[in-house]
Amino acid sequence: MIVLIAPMFEYYPALVPSLICQTYPDWHLMLVHDGPCSQRIRDAINGVTDPRVEFIETAKRRGNWGHPIRAEMVERMPEEADFAVHTNGDNYYVPQFLETMCQSFQPGDVATYCSFLHHLPHWCYIDSRLQCDWIDCGCLMWQAGVAKSLGWPSRKYAADWDLVKLAIDTYGRDRIRKVPLPLFVHN
Repeated sequence: MIVLIAPMFEYYPALVPSLICQTYPDWHLMLVHDGPCSQRIRDAINGVTDPRVEFIETAKRRGNWGHPIRAEMVERMPEEADFAVHTNGDNYYVPQFLETMCQSFQPGDVATYCSFLHHLPHWCYIDSRLQCDWIDCGCLMWQAGVAKSLGWPSRKYAADWDLVKLAIDTYGRDRIRKVPLPLFVHN
């Protein structure tokens, strides 16, 4: 099972339909609204009937790009999780993302990552690299045990890189495998 942790705040979660269209069926989404949400968002979420989507609403807004939510939710991942993905509710995945990432894992790997499309400052292709400013948390899939052991160590804007750097320092760069395909759209 793949668990996806996705903070969001007051926008329709484009992530949900992209997950429902995945060719890999065994996933669970922890979609977490950062603070109380509007009735408009609540109505949109209530329209999602897929039992793999768990909607959580925090009592108060925490901010910090969703990092406090990621830190809390990685601790609450279901025990049966095999893999974990940190993402955001406004991201989109091609239908083969989960399947391709799972199939790419080799014995000893702690994570896989892919390239992606990014909309800022204009739409462009990002050939992901294991270096600061060249990786986004949404393009990484982690072994669940590794995700839990690493937690979400930073609250900085570049927390994605801080997590990857911690993984490199802990497990080695050679245990993080690249999938040379753009499978993710960062919105």
